[in-house]
Amino acid sequence: MWGTFRKILSKKASDDDKIIDYEESPSIDELTDPQKSARTLTIKPDKESFECYKKAFQEVFSDINGITPREKLEIYNLILGSEEGLLADNSYLKIIYEKYFRGRSWVWGEYEKWSDRFFKIGRFPYNFPTRSAPDPIEVEEDLRRGLGGLTVIQLKNLLHSKGIELPEPPQKILKRDLIALAQGIDGIITEEQIMAEISERLKNKEFNIYQTLIRMVAFRGGALKTYNISKRVGVAEIEIFCTHTEDKEFVRMALEENHDSLPPFFPGDTSCLRPIINFEKLSRHQPRITKIHES
Repeated sequence: MWGTFRKILSKKASDDDKIIDYEESPSIDELTDPQKSARTLTIKPDKESFECYKKAFQEVFSDINGITPREKLEIYNLILGSEEGLLADNSYLKIIYEKYFRGRSWVWGEYEKWSDRFFKIGRFPYNFPTRSAPDPIEVEEDLRRGLGGLTVIQLKNLLHSKGIELPEPPQKILKRDLIALAQGIDGIITEEQIMAEISERLKNKEFNIYQTLIRMVAFRGGALKTYNISKRVGVAEIEIFCTHTEDKEFVRMALEENHDSLPPFFPGDTSCLRPIINFEKLSRHQPRITKIHES
């Protein structure tokens, strides 16, 4: 999107603005050979992308407790050192999680603030990651999965240990019938294998919150760059485009609290800025974020 935006405005790219760099001048053979061109052609963010990402990182991570300042710097350097670029989080996402977040007590203040607010009103944005205790439907699903992972012999032994008599003849009873009998036992969910299923679900939720944190930095940096470019070229008006219509009320909520905020407005928000370009009315003033796009 950023490259397209510069092209539309006929911005003359400086050396710092180059998106494609060649480590050496490639030959025709290297460009037409996929293996050789992959080694020669490298995609690099421009200088402004790094500056905006740095500002976004500092802003978002200043609200993280449980991670030391030194560790935050290490995380920042790991992301910047990724060969695949700032937005290619698959190259560093799990590495950072395992080293700095997994199994640790850490708190994201902004997430906790929005989570409390959404719980109070009883509604959540489309992609907001929740950390709530499993609801009854989730518990039932965990129980079904845990019991389904047992063999017929294990299920029979479990029922026998709980004093449950099997229908006659016991050798012909189906596994689904054994699972149904086990589901009716009080306290069955405390069995070790069932607890393991619930624990895994909660771990996945924790990772989803962490993933949202890392991506919020990248998207906030992108929004800041879009805003800065708009300001520089004289765009007077910017609208907010919401990927999910149901998120508009939450975006409005965020803007009422802080008119100067940029997306993502809350964890999991996927809205973005869309400059409204009018070549006859370019402005030297600050661009105004005037409205939320109505589709």
